[in-house]
Amino acid sequence: MPGLETKSGADCAGWARPQEIANIVETVARYNPENIEVLERYVTTQLNSDTYDRDANLALLKLYQFNPDPRNLEYVAAVLAKALTALPDPDFNLCLALITDDALNTHPVLQQLWEAQQLLERCSFVEFWRFVEDHAEVRDGALDACKGFDEHVRDFIARTTVLTCQTVSEQVLMDWLNLSAEEVREFVADKAWSYDEKDDSVVVLPVTKENAPKVKGEQEVVKFEQLKRIIGHSNEVY
Repeated sequence: MPGLETKSGADCAGWARPQEIANIVETVARYNPENIEVLERYVTTQLNSDTYDRDANLALLKLYQFNPDPRNLEYVAAVLAKALTALPDPDFNLCLALITDDALNTHPVLQQLWEAQQLLERCSFVEFWRFVEDHAEVRDGALDACKGFDEHVRDFIARTTVLTCQTVSEQVLMDWLNLSAEEVREFVADKAWSYDEKDDSVVVLPVTKENAPKVKGEQEVVKFEQLKRIIGHSNEVY
């Protein structure tokens, strides 16, 4: 943001938090309503620069909670959109806890952002893309204003896929990522994934401790008559 010095020691996902924002977020100044406009401008900076500062955004929502009169629901929607880019971190729910039911019920974009988050949490990826495209208010009004939003969501989908699968068909990836076949191939190359040597319609994912097959332990079956003898023997001993 023009006119803001950066604080070298406050790292926010790989970038420096502006000094003016650090002076608010990291002190009691975070409770001063006069800082609402500064934090709102900072949200705009995050939208335009594909950066993210959870603590500053939570500070803004807290100020709105204490001072509802100057509350700007467009900035609330922007904060929720940025929180979606942080999945699987629980930032969205942290933000939601600071938003009143009245605001959620009277502002359709906020409600739609919550519904979009629920679809992503349930791994309903195809339904998520369909939902945001069918609701122009949330797509045009909040998500498109958030630079890099789709890319962040696709990264979340990719991480989730790796956690649960060792292979996945290219068509499924196209549906989940909302990408064309050519775009999926570029995505696979960017992630350093590979295609099955025998079937180039199947994408091979890296093996992790989460998606690796689990060795099933052997179970020894003890018949009831054997159990009676064991219990009887233990009674004799004790």
